Amino acid sequence: MKGSLHNHAALLFFVHIADNMLQSLTFIENEFIQSLSLLTNHLKIRSIKWDSIKSCGTHYLPY
Repeated sequence: MKGSLHNHAALLFFVHIADNMLQSLTFIENEFIQSLSLLTNHLKIRSIKWDSIKSCGTHYLPY
C-alpha cells in the first residue's frame, strides 16, 4: 500500500511538471506567433510605403 502511494505521488508530481512545461511552451508559442504577426504587419506597411513612393516617380529610400 505504501509503495503504491509513493508511485501515485511521483506520478502526480511528474504530471504536474509536464503540465507546467506544456503551459510554458504554449506561452512561448503564442509570444512567437504574436511577434511574427507584428513583423509581418510592419513589413507589409513598409512595402505599401515603398510602392507609393515608387509610383510617385521619386528615387529615394524612406529608411
